[in-house]
Amino acid sequence: MCGLHFLMLQKCDVEGDFFAWPRNLRWLKWSQNFKLLELPSTMHLPNLVVLDLNSNECLTQLWPTKLGEQVPCPQLRILLLNNCRRLRELPRDIGSLSRLQTLDLESCKTMKTLPDSIGNLKELEHLSLYGCIYLEGLPESIARLHNLRVISLEACKKLRELPESFGSLQRLVAFDATSSGLSKLPKTFSRLINLEEIILENYTSLHELPTTMKHFVKLTTFNARGTICHYLPRDFEHLHNLNVLRLHNIEEGSILMPQDSVLYLCDTLEVLELINCRGHPLNIHEFKRLRTLTLCNSSLEGFLGDDQHHGCSVPITPNYDNNYASPSKILNAIIEIPNLEYLELRNCNYIKKLSSTIPGLLNLISLTIHECPLHSRG
Repeated sequence: MCGLHFLMLQKCDVEGDFFAWPRNLRWLKWSQNFKLLELPSTMHLPNLVVLDLNSNECLTQLWPTKLGEQVPCPQLRILLLNNCRRLRELPRDIGSLSRLQTLDLESCKTMKTLPDSIGNLKELEHLSLYGCIYLEGLPESIARLHNLRVISLEACKKLRELPESFGSLQRLVAFDATSSGLSKLPKTFSRLINLEEIILENYTSLHELPTTMKHFVKLTTFNARGTICHYLPRDFEHLHNLNVLRLHNIEEGSILMPQDSVLYLCDTLEVLELINCRGHPLNIHEFKRLRTLTLCNSSLEGFLGDDQHHGCSVPITPNYDNNYASPSKILNAIIEIPNLEYLELRNCNYIKKLSSTIPGLLNLISLTIHECPLHSRG
């Protein structure tokens, strides 16, 4: 089998001399019934590009600690260790995999630290730590991953902070800290000028965002659902490429944006989701590219704008007596969104009647109205 390039071992018991394995092997998937605690010390696969060991319950370390300078697979590009739940640590010489581009450690639930040598993975582009629930920190050396583009820290509940050197990851395009334990983002976070996606969903320990976001000129997705941040930075309006904005569970009575600032996202925003957000300066009927709109427990009056301000909307405080907008004005503002396809209204108590002009949404695919006191015109 000297010419073998691809090998999949699944639910197989393998014994014998691993030294004789085909040296031309490029791709090895060895999952389930992998009964070894580590890769055999005699295994040497100099041309291996992909090593998939996912869901191995016995694996506690990748290879023996005393291999000297000879790592089993020096040409490795992709290393998949997801769901290796007993994997305690990576080898100290993991940095010897100088060509590694993808490292997947998803749900390695006993791993607490990463070795300093991880900073030597100069070509690493994708790092997934999703579900590493006992991971306590990242080494300062992570700042040397100058080609890193995607990092997932989702559900890293023991992770309290990131090193200040994190801002050195200048090529990072996607950052996901969903349900993590981080109490704050480093001050250098604003230096990540190539970010296109920031996901902070259910990041309940986060109380404030970076003081400035104007440098995120390439940002297309900002998801802060489930956070308790009181403010968006004053320069949030400079995000002219933003396509997706999700903001959830803003505390009652908090101010989402400074009142002297207007959110100019009308030309780019395609998805807008606001839950528990009240009285914020969004001129919703000017969002010409909006395809998805979700409003839950949000005062729609704040999204209508004011013709007297020449298209620049101002926050309108809900008032049950005199100052809230009429039902027809609220719905007509939504109807003026020409490309709207998905509309969801939940717990919006200020809508009293379902406007007969709702058929004006010619592109509407889905309409959900839940717990709103609506009355159809008879």
